[in-house]
Amino acid sequence: MQSPHGSGVTVSTASQAEFQPSALPDVVDDVLLLAWSTAALSGPARIGAADYDLADVGDGVVCGVFGRFYRHQGQWKYAAMNAGFRDLPGLAQHLRVPSEQLVPAAVPSPRPTSATSPVPPAPSGGLMGKVLDMLRGAAPSTSAPTPASTPAPVGPATTAGIHSTLSLRKEAVRLTLEKKGAAGIQARVMLVMDASGSMMGLYQQGKVQAALERLVPVAMQLDDNGEMEFFYYASRFSKQPHLTAQNVMGRIGRRYHNADGVGNNEPPVMEAVLKEHRAERTSLPTLVLFITDGGIDGHTSRKIEQIIKGSAGDALFWQFVGLGNANYGILERFDTLSGRAIDNSGFFAVDDLDRISDAQLYDRILSEFPDWVRKAKAARILP
Repeated sequence: MQSPHGSGVTVSTASQAEFQPSALPDVVDDVLLLAWSTAALSGPARIGAADYDLADVGDGVVCGVFGRFYRHQGQWKYAAMNAGFRDLPGLAQHLRVPSEQLVPAAVPSPRPTSATSPVPPAPSGGLMGKVLDMLRGAAPSTSAPTPASTPAPVGPATTAGIHSTLSLRKEAVRLTLEKKGAAGIQARVMLVMDASGSMMGLYQQGKVQAALERLVPVAMQLDDNGEMEFFYYASRFSKQPHLTAQNVMGRIGRRYHNADGVGNNEPPVMEAVLKEHRAERTSLPTLVLFITDGGIDGHTSRKIEQIIKGSAGDALFWQFVGLGNANYGILERFDTLSGRAIDNSGFFAVDDLDRISDAQLYDRILSEFPDWVRKAKAARILP
């Protein structure tokens, strides 16, 4: 990232940049537009093919991600983005790259314009105007711009970038759904979080807090009011206030929730979730994100199997996410579970959520849900 020069992307002068998709290697699917200034960013601008208002970036922001070209179904599209940070290390942490890779590159001397014509620059002034002028490039295609996002990593963002990070993640969810042919789908979203004793370390390391910040954007995109219903479970369970973009940051920090015991007892909270779902008279489906570190014995597996089969006729999809390499019992046999009208459950396990990008996380979380919605409609479970 030290230099924007290379196949397909060239900064030609301080007033324009050129993006040539045909010159990019086939393995490149994303090109990010980054800006940096010694002064705080402010004012309106046109970046790429979109009008942009930098007033929403935040106070004291000097750098960030302000646009993205991405390849979708063989075509290049453009999305305006809004992730601002108060320093380059904050931006580097967001992009999961070393800070030294974000050293701003020198702008070369003017040269003849290439075959790709840049978008005419809009009026702007000051150093920020020059930075924005560098980012103005040709519209990537005649396709209508589609909002999208770059994968955002796990980890605390700077204060100025908090809501921008959540917005980027929401757009990552949107893009995931679009790729799966489920653009515009709506759903009620519930989160069940393991609070058993074996999870204590993950809470104290801040990993559960980071997971909440990555999961809330699923509800921000799917739920009409952007809220995620939230349950803890261990030996017992408890329903918590809803999670939203406004309250998720620092919601639990590094505090371990020990009010529900230390054991693993999934069936009671599953029954509570199902009861909540059935009590809500709505035509929308419910997506349940169930986070567990395993430890599911044979007796518990049989109870879980009964609940899964008993809810196959409900407009509810169970998506289990396993943390680590524990014993997941029946969860690992969902694909071969018979006796259901349609498959209403999914499962995947990861050693560490920190090691997969947001795009990978959302792709796996939503890998089966859109197809289930289609099958539920065909089976008249959903209208």
